[in-house]
Amino acid sequence: PEIQTELDDWEHVSALKMVMLAYEGAQSGLRGYICMGTNYNYSEDITSRGRIILLDLIEVVPEPDKPWTRYKLKQIYAKEQKGPVSAVTCTRGFLVSSVGQKVYLWQLKDKELTGIAFIDTNIFIHQMVSIKSLILIADVYKSVSVLRFQDESRTLSIVSRDFNPLMVYQIEYVIDNNNLAFLASDAE
Repeated sequence: PEIQTELDDWEHVSALKMVMLAYEGAQSGLRGYICMGTNYNYSEDITSRGRIILLDLIEVVPEPDKPWTRYKLKQIYAKEQKGPVSAVTCTRGFLVSSVGQKVYLWQLKDKELTGIAFIDTNIFIHQMVSIKSLILIADVYKSVSVLRFQDESRTLSIVSRDFNPLMVYQIEYVIDNNNLAFLASDAE
């Protein structure tokens, strides 16, 4: 069944991911949400902005003779950011988002996102993938970097960076037994 949510005029989804965020009511301590990062696409004369939107899939009483109307998207958070939200992921129950060249770490509490940590990166982050506390990020012109979130000190730091210029299109982790590698495709 199709479930829809409305966006503002001139607003476009630039990032979309299912994220597992800390939730006290769940046995695992985590709950799944749909996270959207958006961009208001006006013109080159107006500073680009975006929003982080968190949606929860809830069960409702279906309409008579329409069992597919049993689920609905409920918006639990939507707030404008200082730039376009270009990538989202999660790590250890926290939301990670990129707004231009900054990467932010957020905690969801009482239907509000609170900033935990941030880090400045190169030019423009457009892809993020996480595994445990490691976050692999792709910059549009400056290749890939690996960030690490340290929960005990609540810090986000750069672990490794490729200093060779590379126009990265897509990234992913590759796990082979005890080895962890990174996969990146570029313009070539």
